[in-house]
Amino acid sequence: MFRRLDAVAPGLGAAAYARVTTRLGHAPNGFASNLDIQVSVHELNLTYLDLLQGLPVTASAGLSLGEYAHLVAIGALDADHSRDLVAARGAAYDEGPSGCMAAVQPIDPDEAITLCTEICARFDDAEAVAVSNFNSPTQCVVAGRADAVDAFMVAAEERFFAIGRIIEDRICMHMPRFRPVSESFALALAAAEWRVPSQSYWANVTAQPAMADAAIITDCLTRHVYQPVLWRQTMEAFHITYPDAVFIEVGPLQILSKMMGRRWLPQATVFALDPMEFATPSALTSKLEAIHAAIAA
Repeated sequence: MFRRLDAVAPGLGAAAYARVTTRLGHAPNGFASNLDIQVSVHELNLTYLDLLQGLPVTASAGLSLGEYAHLVAIGALDADHSRDLVAARGAAYDEGPSGCMAAVQPIDPDEAITLCTEICARFDDAEAVAVSNFNSPTQCVVAGRADAVDAFMVAAEERFFAIGRIIEDRICMHMPRFRPVSESFALALAAAEWRVPSQSYWANVTAQPAMADAAIITDCLTRHVYQPVLWRQTMEAFHITYPDAVFIEVGPLQILSKMMGRRWLPQATVFALDPMEFATPSALTSKLEAIHAAIAA
């Protein structure tokens, strides 16, 4: 990811990698911890965000970790303090309950919720497994105990022909089992230097815009640790609020933009800033020109 950023914007990837290495005290190769992952991806998100300077931004939102770049984008937090907060978040998550997370598709969200309830009853554990992310109309993420997540994937394939894939094999964030992490992380949130945002705050736990103050932001981010990410609901509310909006995925990879292209919001205009295999300065220039043209249209 760092090399690809360097390929489209020479020097930016190397500088981001150096900042991550300095903060962690070691190179992030291999992503040995959640701290390594969060600090690295957040640094990349911030750098891609800088590439949009001069672009008129009406509103923004971020999925999970991306919410912290969103807070920088709306002026609720400066970049350096966001880095401190994300590092504290990553360290707290590494101390959280063990478990795993799996992306499952195609599956109806209500069917996923019902199946989680059944698996919890089977294991006699109300926090064995839960939907942690509502990503799109046909994809969700479930999180919990490894054995319960495995049981969910087996049942989902047998009953709904849905395929599950483990995307995190150490912790189970955004679900009730992970709530103890919010208690330690709340201290870092309370100590953060929050500012009055210039735009609406779209929290993952509400999927609704708010002109938020420090109390609202810290409450949402505290609950964000153990409550599900309402990304589908956020994007659908976005599209209702801004029906002619141009959506831009700001950060490494092309995950969110591809989700939106799978027969979901088919009328939306969607770009991913990361050109992936076409990583050259001219590819980035062409992408930015296309974005500007779409906005002007």
